Amino acid sequence: MWFLLSARGERPLAFVFTRFVLEGRIGPNRESWDVLWERLPAFRRIWRVASVMWGIGLLLDAVVRVVIAYALPVDAVPGVNTAQYIAFLLLMQVAMNVYLVPTGVYNRWSPLYAELRST
Repeated sequence: MWFLLSARGERPLAFVFTRFVLEGRIGPNRESWDVLWERLPAFRRIWRVASVMWGIGLLLDAVVRVVIAYALPVDAVPGVNTAQYIAFLLLMQVAMNVYLVPTGVYNRWSPLYAELRST
C-alpha cells in the first residue's frame, strides 16, 4: 500500500529507492535527480507509474503468499515462498524494464530529456 500511496505524494517510493542506484548514470548531463524531478514532468510521471506498478505487484504477491499459506502443508510453505520470492523479483524487474526502456529514461538522447539539452 505504501507504494500506491506514495505515487500521490511528493516523492514516490520507486523514485526514492531507485535514486541511489541510477542517479548520475542517466540524463543528458548526469544531472541530479532533483533537477530532473523539478524540470521534467514526464520524469515525475515515470516514477509515479513505476510506484503504482510496484504497489500492484506487491499486493498480488501478498495474495499469492496467503493462498500458498492456506493451500499447502506447513512444511512446504518456506520452500515455496522462497521460490515465489525469486519469481516475483524476476517478474518485477522484467516488467519495470519493459516499462522504463521505452520511456527513454536510460537513453540520454531520448525525447524525455530534450528540454534539458535545449537549455
